[in-house]
Amino acid sequence: VQITAVVLDFVDAAVGPSRIHDVGLRGLAWKEHANACETVGDLPAALEAAEHAAEIYGTEPTLVSEKARARLVMCMVLREMGESERALQLARECIDVLVDHGDFSAANMARMHEACVLFTTRQYSEAFELFLSVMAKAELDGERETVARCLHSGAECARELGDLESARDLYPRALAIYEELKIVGPAIGIRWGYALTLAAEGKISTATFELYRVREAFLEIGMNSRAATASLDIVRIRFDAGEDVRGLCAELVTTFTRAGMTQDAIEALAYLREQASRDKLTTTKIVRVRTYFVELANKPTLLFAHPSNEEEG
Repeated sequence: VQITAVVLDFVDAAVGPSRIHDVGLRGLAWKEHANACETVGDLPAALEAAEHAAEIYGTEPTLVSEKARARLVMCMVLREMGESERALQLARECIDVLVDHGDFSAANMARMHEACVLFTTRQYSEAFELFLSVMAKAELDGERETVARCLHSGAECARELGDLESARDLYPRALAIYEELKIVGPAIGIRWGYALTLAAEGKISTATFELYRVREAFLEIGMNSRAATASLDIVRIRFDAGEDVRGLCAELVTTFTRAGMTQDAIEALAYLREQASRDKLTTTKIVRVRTYFVELANKPTLLFAHPSNEEEG
């Protein structure tokens, strides 16, 4: 963010060979600043920067496609902020503009944004069909990374729909492309989804083995909240299978204390350990703690709210 902020100061003072170059450079700088803010989780700043980028592009009629691309950044941020209806409207407006101006590659990416919003709003069937449609176009265009993203997203939709056979087919195909392209980041998430698919099929041992691999991968790159979330999937799967998870719950406290997790987060794991040791653990309690860690990944200062006596039942 600091780097893109410096670039903003530079482009504001720079003079290009023409007005269209000046507008294009300033719009691009603000759009990339929006992307940087989104990456670090500053969503209000990201939205403001993307809106400013779209306004800048809007001053030059020939930069209609660039304006639509900036608005797609707005769409992404709005989706993450929970404003799904507005995000969906933006995505569809951008698709129309990009198609009208013959920018079919960008229009396909806009459809990807639309599918992501549909997934967020749990419209899994519609999202699934759209992801596969985007993938077909990306394959024709030779956009291998987009194909992999669509395969992964399609697998997530299939798993949510209970179509485990399709999910089991799509996850490995996505992983193979990422490995071919030597893109490491998404592979962990793909293995995670694949493991949950195996668990849903009743393959508990294989699923938990894969989840331990996911946990270790997250720990290696310092993503403790994600690692804890994967660990809690192991707890839930084993608990639902009727296994004794007291030792596992105790191990989580030790492992994540050693990994340097904050005390507030450790308290959430300690709560689970206590419930297990008192034979009062339930799936609902496991899911509650897991939800906390999902939110913690985006809100590092989030405190764990201990359930009240009434909630405990």
